[in-house]
Amino acid sequence: MARGNSKSTPTAPAASPPASPPPDIHWVLNKGKYHGFPKDDMHDDVKDILEYEVTGIVKKVFLQADAKSHTLIVDLSADNINLIKAIIKTAPNFVQTGYRSPFQGTEGRFASKEDLNEPFQNIWDRRGIDVHDVRARFPLSPEDVKEGTRVFLEYAISPYLGKKPRQNVDGFEPGTTLELLSIGVLEQPDQKFDITSLRKKRQMA
Repeated sequence: MARGNSKSTPTAPAASPPASPPPDIHWVLNKGKYHGFPKDDMHDDVKDILEYEVTGIVKKVFLQADAKSHTLIVDLSADNINLIKAIIKTAPNFVQTGYRSPFQGTEGRFASKEDLNEPFQNIWDRRGIDVHDVRARFPLSPEDVKEGTRVFLEYAISPYLGKKPRQNVDGFEPGTTLELLSIGVLEQPDQKFDITSLRKKRQMA
């Protein structure tokens, strides 16, 4: 973090600890898409879809209304990418060739197709709070997420089936979507920090 009146620019994602093995997942197919559930919860009456968390630097932003999808392109660490890829490989639809990956180099694509007639809503200030205390989340707007912003993402991993082409209808290969659930803002580019502010307050007192 810069001091004085200089600008603070988010750096590349910090090194992550070695990626742990992917969890045991029970994949359930619904409307052409697989949803992952933890196997150790299979005895429960209500099963919750597995959700994941990751931190990275925003490269491209598409969060406004009337888009084909609300999308973030985020630069991620190699360890995080490798762990997500290991999870994807456990999906029943995974194939070694022709599979549509959500990654290009170190960039991951996170997308949501919910409520596209409105800007993406679930954006909040991640700084200085318990990330799992939903009541402590102060809401932010899409304007608070720009290129260079360091973000904390909540997402789901959703493999989907391919579709064979038909007459006048294009097909597509199987692949995986990283479904964007929420965006926590950790650090914004071009923030200014004034270390003289305390001295100014003393002079005014």
